[in-house]
Amino acid sequence: MLTFVVFSRCIWENRDQIRTKLRTANHVQNTYNYSLEGRRYADIVEQVHSDITAHEKTRFKINYSYGVVMRNVETDQLRYFYGSLGNARMLDFAVLISDQEDLRHFLENICDFDMREKIERPDTKWVLVTVINIIFFVSLLPDIPIGGGVKLPSFIINNKGLHELVKNHNNRKYVDNLCLFRYVALFGGASLDCERATKEKFYKYCHEQELNPVIFVNCSTLKTFSKLTLWCMRSS
Repeated sequence: MLTFVVFSRCIWENRDQIRTKLRTANHVQNTYNYSLEGRRYADIVEQVHSDITAHEKTRFKINYSYGVVMRNVETDQLRYFYGSLGNARMLDFAVLISDQEDLRHFLENICDFDMREKIERPDTKWVLVTVINIIFFVSLLPDIPIGGGVKLPSFIINNKGLHELVKNHNNRKYVDNLCLFRYVALFGGASLDCERATKEKFYKYCHEQELNPVIFVNCSTLKTFSKLTLWCMRSS
């Protein structure tokens, strides 16, 4: 029979895997682990959002997994199974996060997800007792193209003298990272609905420079190509 003492011992023996801790000093992947002991996932959404936005300054891909306690129905043995990106991952493919709005939408959708249906058991002899922690795996994308789909500050959006070019004529956000080429097309005489001219500029640039996405280190070549004066600035 499952007792509180047995359950507590299982949690104590695996406390290092369960306790809340962040590992954010990596160059490839950061992990954010949160204990769910005595609380629901919905109670920590704001904390998770705050922690990730405080540490991640570029776009990234995110996946997640659960740490769970299971019981063997034949022996009554309790066992902790830690979360990982192996068979225990919740999503088949990581989700791309471009801004805080994407992250919040991702985190809030987990609240509506029936986790018990997704968690795999070693075999039919094991039944789920509780979900004890959740771990987020953030895969870093350090070389982010200019035009990463970020939310522009209000002083740019509300400036009547600027074209922010964040949405198309159907009011849908651009997600193709070609915003810089839209400005090149616009200053080359194209209208605000400049998708064809934008792609022509992009393909011509890639062909001439033998390059793909534009990152900050390529700005000098883009200045020569576009014959425009460009300033790269970061809003903080």
